[in-house]
Amino acid sequence: HLLLHLGFDVIAFDFDTFWFSNPRVRFEELADETEADVMMTRHLDADCFNMGLLYIRSSSQSAEWYSRYLEWLHQHPYEREQRGVNSLLGFTDQAISFPPKNMPKLKIGVLD
Repeated sequence: HLLLHLGFDVIAFDFDTFWFSNPRVRFEELADETEADVMMTRHLDADCFNMGLLYIRSSSQSAEWYSRYLEWLHQHPYEREQRGVNSLLGFTDQAISFPPKNMPKLKIGVLD
């Protein structure tokens, strides 16, 4: 969260992910090609994003979006973080309780 506000792109991933080489350069290339602000993988068995791998390009919009997302998540601990991301990015029709108003629009990309 803080890194986005400081101007650093962020890669977050589950601990059961193993890298054979540094993915940063490839993620940056994909983000440039697709003009994506945020990229995630899809679930293997559902049509939604999976929080197991997340790449966010730093910008004022992405930092504000992530700040609002975290604020919403902390205020609604009974919600699932993954459902929140899918709903707030507009990737699926999944509903969440009390969605924040005026979320910045981010362009999303898929890392499949």
